[in-house]
Amino acid sequence: MIAFTPAGMMEEFFRVVAVPNGPAMDAALFAKYEMQYVGPPLVAG
Repeated sequence: MIAFTPAGMMEEFFRVVAVPNGPAMDAALFAKYEMQYVGPPLVAG
């Protein structure tokens, strides 16, 4: 089980990234939702 408090920001993040051909999954997108992306770049597969 995963819980987010407050949940509103994560709900908006999931709505944004669920759109086909939506925004690039990069550090700027994660920062907008107060998250930090660590690791190698995501590769579409």
